[in-house]
Amino acid sequence: MSTSVMRCFEYTITCDRCEAQEVYHTGDEDRGYFIHSLRDAVKASGYRMSKKRNGILLCPDCWRDET
Repeated sequence: MSTSVMRCFEYTITCDRCEAQEVYHTGDEDRGYFIHSLRDAVKASGYRMSKKRNGILLCPDCWRDET
């Protein structure tokens, strides 16, 4: 019998404008990124920080509206 232990975290990325959410768990993969940290989850979600809006996090749709 073999056993393994893995610490799993849930990362919820939320758009500050429209409140759209992306949820990832440790070990997930999206857009070529393996999720092991909050930074990886933000990269995989495609959300970006808006410099025009004092650093709020925007989903790809809101980001297009912003620029």
